[in-house]
Amino acid sequence: MVYRSYWCTQDLEDDLEAEVKAAKESLDTHHNPPDVVQATAALARMSDILDDMRRRAWEKEVTKTTSDVAQQVFAIPEITEQVLSNLTSRDLFSAYSVNHTFEGVSKGSIKLQFKLGLRAQFDVTPYSPTEHFSSWLFNFDKKDGLWLNSIDVQRPDSVTIQLVNYRGPWQKLGKRRASVLLSQPPVYRLDVSANCCRMPLRYSAPDHMDSPLETITAKEGSEGITVGDVHQVLTRLWPQHRLCLYASDQDHNAAGEVNVRLTFEGCISMSEGHPWLMERASMRRKEAKRRRLALSVQDYMAVKVDASNKGQPIPTYAEFEARQIELANSGLDGEDSEGHA
Repeated sequence: MVYRSYWCTQDLEDDLEAEVKAAKESLDTHHNPPDVVQATAALARMSDILDDMRRRAWEKEVTKTTSDVAQQVFAIPEITEQVLSNLTSRDLFSAYSVNHTFEGVSKGSIKLQFKLGLRAQFDVTPYSPTEHFSSWLFNFDKKDGLWLNSIDVQRPDSVTIQLVNYRGPWQKLGKRRASVLLSQPPVYRLDVSANCCRMPLRYSAPDHMDSPLETITAKEGSEGITVGDVHQVLTRLWPQHRLCLYASDQDHNAAGEVNVRLTFEGCISMSEGHPWLMERASMRRKEAKRRRLALSVQDYMAVKVDASNKGQPIPTYAEFEARQIELANSGLDGEDSEGHA
C-alpha cells in the first residue's frame, strides 16, 4: 500500500504518454492544425506535472519507508554483523568510522574485530588488514633472487612478511587506523631498510650499512606491531633519506630529491600443522621433485650422447634410473670399473 500513490501516477503518466504519441502522429497526418497543436502541448504539460508528482511520492513515501526499514534491520546487532561481514576490510573500516551503529556493532563483534585487524588471529592464511593502503606493497613468503626466483630458506613454522612503502608517511593518521595490526597472524619484529643505501648493489655505501637501519618490536602488552608503530618510523626516517648521500642517479627525481622506498621485513610464526604451511611445504616438495627430474634428464641426455660416441647401445631412461640407484646404493659417485657413467 505504501507504493500506491507512486504507481498510480506512473499509470496515469503511461496513459498520457500514449495520448501524446497519438497526438503527435495526428499532427504529422493533418499538417499541424491549431487545435491539435494546443491539445498536444496540454498533454505534454500534464505529463510533466504527473512526473513531478511521482518524484515527490517517491521521496515522501518510498524513501522514508526504506529508511525506516533499514533502521529496523540495523537495530538488530546479529543482522548488522552479518551484513558488515560481507564488506571488504576497507569498506568495513569506512563504515565503522562514519556510522555510530556500525561502530557499536563492530566493537562488540569479535568476528568484525578480526577483520578490521584490531584483534590478533593466528589460525588464518597470512594477510594484512591494511593491504588496501595505496602507498604500501605487501608480500608474504617473499621470493629472493632476481633471475632464479628462488625462495628463502625459512623455518617450516614461519612465513616472511615484506612491506614496502614508497610514498612516505600519511599527513594525518587517526587513532583507530593507528591501532590496526599490520598483519594477521601478527608480526612482532621488523627490520627496516632503505632502497637508497641498503640495496645489495649499493657498493658506494659503507660496509656497516649491510645491517638494518633499525628494528621495530611490538610494544609490551600489545598483540603485535601496528600501523601506528610503522608510521612513527616512516615519519622519522623518510625525511632523513630524502637527501641520502649514497643514492644512485636513478633514485633521484627531477627536483634532485631521493625517491625514498623503505622496506620492512619480518617473520610470522605459525602453529605447527597450519594448513597454509602444509600447503607451502607440499608446493616446495613438488618444486624440488621437478628440479631433481630436470637435473636427472640432463644427466640422462649426457649419458645418451656418451653412449652414442662410444658406439654403445643407448640406454632407456628406466635403465638409466636403475643404474643411478645401483650406484647410489653402492656408495659410488663416479664412474664404474668399466668407465660407464
